[in-house]
Amino acid sequence: MNFSNKRGSFLSGWWRSVDKFIVFGILALITLGIFLVMAASPAVATRIGLSYFHFVQRQVVYIFIGFLVMFYISLINPIAVRRLAILGFIAFFMLLIGVELFGYETKGAKRWIHLFGFSIQPSELLKPFFAILTAWLISRRHTDKNFPGFTISSILFGIICVLLIRQPNFGMTLTVGVIWFTQMIIGGLNIFIIFGLGVAALAGIFAAYNFLPHVQNRINTFLNTSDSGDNYQTEKSLQAFHNGGIFGRGPGEGSVKETIPDAHTDFIFAVAAEEYGLILCLIIIAVYAFVVFRCLYRAYNEKDLFTMLAITGLSTQLFFQAIVNMGVASNMLPNTGMTLPLVSYGGSSMLSISLVIGMILCFTKKRFG
Repeated sequence: MNFSNKRGSFLSGWWRSVDKFIVFGILALITLGIFLVMAASPAVATRIGLSYFHFVQRQVVYIFIGFLVMFYISLINPIAVRRLAILGFIAFFMLLIGVELFGYETKGAKRWIHLFGFSIQPSELLKPFFAILTAWLISRRHTDKNFPGFTISSILFGIICVLLIRQPNFGMTLTVGVIWFTQMIIGGLNIFIIFGLGVAALAGIFAAYNFLPHVQNRINTFLNTSDSGDNYQTEKSLQAFHNGGIFGRGPGEGSVKETIPDAHTDFIFAVAAEEYGLILCLIIIAVYAFVVFRCLYRAYNEKDLFTMLAITGLSTQLFFQAIVNMGVASNMLPNTGMTLPLVSYGGSSMLSISLVIGMILCFTKKRFG
């Protein structure tokens, strides 16, 4: 009985301290994700010879692990999270180098590595740790003018970009770049340097188009109508939006998921559009907007620079990934192979976003005493 009371007190203390608006928003996205994976994945599983609920069952396991990660990270103090993030960055930075040496190729890109019987995409898990590391380096620079925080972060960012481009993974490179650039701007980087970085980014995109066939193919298929390659899935995705209309065709009545290879991952938003219509799509967008604006509101009211930069970087990752995924599905952006956070199927993606949410909940919780 005494143990039960302590456990109840522990959970009630956590509930009193955590930002409930963020929690409810995250639970809403996860719930929507379960229903959409159940709608999209059976057709994919059957098509490739797996059991009907293969992806659904695995996603439930990923969500359970994700919940444990979110809950644990949200419990510990910000200093411990910072230390964990630095260790995590070192570990997954080494694994990212390991992909170059021991990774295996899937769909023309070498982004994955086998570790202890699991397939891991190190770049997915590196993103939140890099955001925390950058926040610490910049905040340290403000307390010690001689500390080369901007320089160290810039060097690490450059190395990460080179490793990601070699995979090739231009979408992930762009995501890491947006997170890093946002934190550097807020951290007070010189306006002339910011302008120079912006010019360098545009030059980098131009160079990538001209010298990387993978990037050139993605952009060309986005700009030109084609019945094959990346644009095939986008065309089918647009067909799903057309079929769904405002109210959708109804649960289980979608047909486009039968032909989209990545219906349960990169194009799950198209499944939502076809079966549940524009209404559900707008609800999903609204929930993401609510969570991100709530995070930014908390960051804006934060007095500690490290905490503010950390929350901003993490919420930028959530926002950018969601915008890019939905933009690809609606043919507003070239296909980048990016999942919809907390909604799409995927173990590495779920674990990465679980780390993001756990850290956000840690940095935004109330402090008592």
